[in-house]
Amino acid sequence: FFQAEDGIRVFCLSRGLGDVYKRQRPNVVFMGQFDLRHPINDVRSEILSLAEAGVVVHCARVSGLTHPNVINFEPFGAEALASGVLAAFVTQFDACLVTYSGGTVAPIRFNTSLLSRFLIALIAGVPVLLPEGRFAAMEAFVEKQGVGFLYRAPAEAYRILTSDSFIALSREARSRRNEFVLDPGELRKFIRRVIG
Repeated sequence: FFQAEDGIRVFCLSRGLGDVYKRQRPNVVFMGQFDLRHPINDVRSEILSLAEAGVVVHCARVSGLTHPNVINFEPFGAEALASGVLAAFVTQFDACLVTYSGGTVAPIRFNTSLLSRFLIALIAGVPVLLPEGRFAAMEAFVEKQGVGFLYRAPAEAYRILTSDSFIALSREARSRRNEFVLDPGELRKFIRRVIG
């Protein structure tokens, strides 16, 4: 870890590819909040399952989430999102885990929306790691755009993250990141056209 000028602790990983990359354990980041007052945000069991499968999961500090493969960091504030510090932080990981709790039944927004933690991964150019069968809109986007992968079980996520094909997918996601960055001027033009 190093202390950035703005006071945010940042974990630095080697981004080497090839044989060195294959020997490393896969490192993913979960950028969601752990507001445990809302059961939908309690993904501790999913994170622990990935950790048990050998995936190192980096996430905000929360009680009841201890495992040698779980590494905590202090939560980021809104200013980190606005300044780009959060997106820069995400680029250090092999993939960005996007998930919510709730089994197979998800709120309608999961079937129709691209959620903020998903968009952060796209902007950062980091492949998305998404559990299969729970988030229709994001799954369709991942499959169509080739910017991540779906997994059915934690062991499958580990196999994908350590495969040769994942290296190619990671390069593709990173090379396409500029396609997903929003130009404020273009947004204003679009709003003017829509509003009339």
